[in-house]
Amino acid sequence: MTVNVVVKPKAKADIESAVAHYTEIGHRLGDRFLHAVETTLEQIGTSPLHCAIVYKEVRQLRLRGFPYVVSYVFDGQTVSVIAVLYGARDAKHWKSR
Repeated sequence: MTVNVVVKPKAKADIESAVAHYTEIGHRLGDRFLHAVETTLEQIGTSPLHCAIVYKEVRQLRLRGFPYVVSYVFDGQTVSVIAVLYGARDAKHWKSR
C-alpha cells in the first residue's frame, strides 16, 4: 500500500537549494541528487512506518549516496515531508518545522 506524500514548501526549498549546490559542483550530480530524493520519497510512501521516530512524531530516512536526511511526519494517511537537510546540520533547523 502506498500513501500520499506531500512535500511541504520549506522541504521543497531545501531540495531546490541542494540540487543547485550539486549542479554547481557537477552537472549530472544535481540530477543524481534529485533522483535520490525521488527514490527516497517513494520508499517512504510505500513504508512510512519503517523508520523510527527520532523526535516527537518526526521520522527520518537518509538519502542513499548523499549526506542528507529526509524528515517527515505520518498521520496514518499522509506523509508530510518537513525537511531535506544535510545530515550534520543542527537539528533545530527541522525541529522548528
